Amino acid sequence: MACSSAAHAAGGGVKKRPAAVDVVLGAAPAASLAEAVAHVGELLPHQGILENFVHHNPLESLQSITFGEAVERAHELESYVAPGEALLGAVEVDPRKRANDALVGVAAAFLDRGAAKWAPKFRDRGFLHFFAALEGLGAPPWRDTARDTARRILAAHITPDAAGEAASAALAEDILRENLAFYGAPHSETERLLFAQLLELPGWAGMFYRMETHPAEAPPGARVRLLDFCAVQSTLARASLEHTARDAGWRPERTSFAAWMATVTCKPSAAKYRRAAEPSVQSVSAVAFVDQTTERREAKEAAVEYSILDSIEAYTTAHPAPPAPGAAAAPPPPPPALQLYVCIDDREGSLRRHMEELDPATETFGIAGFFGMPMRYVPADGQGEMTLAPEGQHPAARLVEVDDAAHPGDVKRFKAARRALARFSYVWEAASFSPLGSLALAAAAPFSIGRLLMDGFAPVMKAGVSDLVQRRIAPPPHTDFTMPYSPEEAAAVLARTFKAIGTATRFAPLVVVMGHGAASVNNPFAAAYNCGACGGRDGGPNARLFARVANDAGVRAVLARDHGVVVPTDTVFVGGRHNTTADEIEYYDLARLPPSHAARFARAAADLEVARGRNALERCHRFLLASNITTTGQALRQVRQRSVDTAEVRPELTHATNAAVIVGRRELTRGCFFDRRAFLPSYNPLADDERGTLLESVLAPALTVCSVRGFERAAVANAP
Repeated sequence: MACSSAAHAAGGGVKKRPAAVDVVLGAAPAASLAEAVAHVGELLPHQGILENFVHHNPLESLQSITFGEAVERAHELESYVAPGEALLGAVEVDPRKRANDALVGVAAAFLDRGAAKWAPKFRDRGFLHFFAALEGLGAPPWRDTARDTARRILAAHITPDAAGEAASAALAEDILRENLAFYGAPHSETERLLFAQLLELPGWAGMFYRMETHPAEAPPGARVRLLDFCAVQSTLARASLEHTARDAGWRPERTSFAAWMATVTCKPSAAKYRRAAEPSVQSVSAVAFVDQTTERREAKEAAVEYSILDSIEAYTTAHPAPPAPGAAAAPPPPPPALQLYVCIDDREGSLRRHMEELDPATETFGIAGFFGMPMRYVPADGQGEMTLAPEGQHPAARLVEVDDAAHPGDVKRFKAARRALARFSYVWEAASFSPLGSLALAAAAPFSIGRLLMDGFAPVMKAGVSDLVQRRIAPPPHTDFTMPYSPEEAAAVLARTFKAIGTATRFAPLVVVMGHGAASVNNPFAAAYNCGACGGRDGGPNARLFARVANDAGVRAVLARDHGVVVPTDTVFVGGRHNTTADEIEYYDLARLPPSHAARFARAAADLEVARGRNALERCHRFLLASNITTTGQALRQVRQRSVDTAEVRPELTHATNAAVIVGRRELTRGCFFDRRAFLPSYNPLADDERGTLLESVLAPALTVCSVRGFERAAVANAP
């Protein structure tokens, strides 16, 4: 099995990934420490901030080799013994813990994106200066060396301009060089030593590298560099090493630290070189580590794959195969009354099945949830610009929500009301932190107690009251937008999508295009519940844009002229959004729906209403507290409660059971029950060319999103 992350398709504004990088540390020593740090950074975790799509392939830098080889290479890279671990083996006191604890505290404050009550100062001068400004505020004995380094940094008078940035980088490199020399590692091992140290805090190191290479994710005004992190980490590590070594008998006036370490007996860390020889393991992860060798893992993967293929074969053998190339094709069946476009997400697969069971004439299709239309989105609610596209894309198209012409001033009034609510919330919270303010708030005790009781015993009621108040004070505005694509660009996206899924010559009178998102009130990993193809954000705006351009007469004219795809004049597209947590559905731009299609849409909406209830009921069998749920009404109330309950940090199980990606025509999987375990991208091979251009456009976003989720699930199961 290849350990690869597919390159994105060239069309649709998708940015191709660079060629695979097989990082070999120390093979060719870097010309400077800055280059060595950048080289090592390629091996660090590179997940985005929590607001973004957080799934990633931790072995992406080794994607040019097989999965088994990549695991072995990763083990080899991680086997280098850092000075802190070596000292632990010598004196049985770990000097890394206090250094890492100190570093995490400083790094958390520096990278804070608004969670803290107060914004820290000096972030515009970089992490090196930020550390130095704080280091002198305490006096732990073991940090004498770190305080000396801090005074040296402050004496450099680093400024926030370009000159200060260059001076800071040079100083960070000098400090790092001196600390590496203290360890005594040869020049050829510089990169391996740097990597070993960074692996002591891989998440923090990876986040510094991520924000350095993705400045839009960094805190506003902060200068984030992995080089600075390395300099500060090595400074704190050295301070702790020196103090621990002195306590163990090292005399720096007599010999160097490296020479002293050569005279003591070092035992490798038992944890790092652990093997699965223990006969009495108890934890789930330990059982997985013992049980899932490479051979067993491959055998289990093959068994799962064959079971899925058998279920498909059992269904497809009872259905006629498509005609062979060159054979006379059977007359096409009449167009269906409804076609439903949804994301390839495994959670949408069950909704598709329920819709097909309600009306066998309904056709459903799975498309990556950004619907081939990457964009930078500016919502009307005052949030900042966000990218709705797969991870790694940098779309040029920018969609800005503005007032609907029929409702002028809506957006302005909405923003003003939202600001008033935000100010009230801020004043209330600030008062609660003040002695006098707390006394004043005591007068509102009945309200506070009622809110607390509803939080604990009636979360749905509390959410309903909150929604009612917000809708009265700040009713959602009627919005519109200018299409961010030219007719030619939009037609190219539509043509590729219609041909890839097999609808280029077969359109229903009504096509519902439904993105998906999620809503929860106490989930730090909410981005993982949203659409991965939209960068961990809501795919509703993409579905709305797709429907709008597909209805546009100018786009349809270009589509017919340049791509040979004729959309019937009586075909109407309606955009929508599926909230997968509460199983709620909303629709966009219904004021634009022609009266001739009102009855069709009412029937489709009624079917979707029944389908969402069945979908919720199907989900409930996995919830431990929902074993008594037997009706769709009960199920909808249950999932609604989970989405608004502050005590529920996992309101849905998202991809916990994901096991497969099945690419092909719906005829292959229609009627199959996969228990929400399969991603289902639609693909019509009969319309593709010999190169597989359409297949590439389907696979690229599918594998980028789906394979990484499956890989992480496997990695968690196999972790010791």
